[in-house]
Amino acid sequence: MSQSELGRRMAALGWPWHPQTVQRVEANQRKVSIGEAEALAGILDTSVQMFMTIGREAALGYGLGTSTAGIHNAWQQIVAWTGVLGFRRRQLDTTVGEAERSPFKDSEHIAYLLEEAREALAMTAEGAVAAGLAEDEEMLAELQAMRHPSTEGEW
Repeated sequence: MSQSELGRRMAALGWPWHPQTVQRVEANQRKVSIGEAEALAGILDTSVQMFMTIGREAALGYGLGTSTAGIHNAWQQIVAWTGVLGFRRRQLDTTVGEAERSPFKDSEHIAYLLEEAREALAMTAEGAVAAGLAEDEEMLAELQAMRHPSTEGEW
């Protein structure tokens, strides 16, 4: 989350925060009140206690907390968009049926749009998940290649 976004969200909760406020807190140049800490904890989906934990434990806790929250968020988005995809596919399937029965089905424009619609109907939630997993594998391979560059001068 950006400093601007955090400042905006704090301001929405009644705390007069700006990006500069966030920067000063991050640089340990400004103290945070208990109320502000509670608001921050809510925004960052963590606990006030987490802010008071020091060192590696804090880093580990933060990593676990943010990664877990990120997975929950991604999963909820997948659920929501899967519902949208299912609704849109049913809607398009009905419209394709109407177009195929219409006197305009042989027009160049409608025929082209029907072909695109049939391609879109082949797009399933399972296909989207498979594509996402394939993209994840590609990103993982790229990260591993960056961590272990070849000896031939490639990065």
